[in-house]
Amino acid sequence: ISNAGAANTFKHMIPEVVANASGYGSFIETQRPSVAHLCLFIGIDESEGKLDLPAGNFLFYPDDHVAENQRAFNRDLTSEFPLLLFSFPSAKDPDWERRHPGKATAEVFTYIDNYDLFSAWEDEAWSKRGEDYQKLKDEIAERMLNALLEYHPELRDKIDYCELSTPLSTRKFCAYERGEIFGLHHDDSRFKTTLLNTKTNIKGLYITGQDSFMVGHQPSTVAGIITALKVLGLRKGGALLRRILRN
Repeated sequence: ISNAGAANTFKHMIPEVVANASGYGSFIETQRPSVAHLCLFIGIDESEGKLDLPAGNFLFYPDDHVAENQRAFNRDLTSEFPLLLFSFPSAKDPDWERRHPGKATAEVFTYIDNYDLFSAWEDEAWSKRGEDYQKLKDEIAERMLNALLEYHPELRDKIDYCELSTPLSTRKFCAYERGEIFGLHHDDSRFKTTLLNTKTNIKGLYITGQDSFMVGHQPSTVAGIITALKVLGLRKGGALLRRILRN
């Protein structure tokens, strides 16, 4: 069972001759990757309990020209962010205070759909990509942090650590070639094909995760359940499904 993504599975994890004979090789070549992202990870030197940070995710758009703003940002990283998502992982963890007393965390997230803006550094070693790359990261990180502080000024003197991930981070740690965060692009051909079923037409091979269903945390979880049910079969799968529904 592979949850490494369809591109990684069929381009790198099974023999090329098998991928081509089963149709997956040519199909993957016709697909483009999904959008990439930038994420600022923030360490806060203050108790989660004292800050009372919200546990939800909050999306902020500068105006209602969403697609136009995204296109502008894809061309020029100094353009206004097309959107910003604020999230506080420590606020979502009921056991956080016990394990990390006096600390909290935050994230600021946006999309970038142009890997080529970072490709000049893709062959450089992680954390050793040079001054120009670090300067670019620092500039983006500062803008993201200032946006967060505009909405949460109580954090201004409590920021202890910041680190920005780029599409190169996703490429390095998740092996997605162009830093895509959502696997294959979700277009018509991606949904019309019968190849991206949890049970592939390669004997004994199953796929799971967002490329076998839809993008996002909840659909990926559902994909895992669907894959498990197909592997187990009707009798054992039914018992598993009843346990899930009871819980």
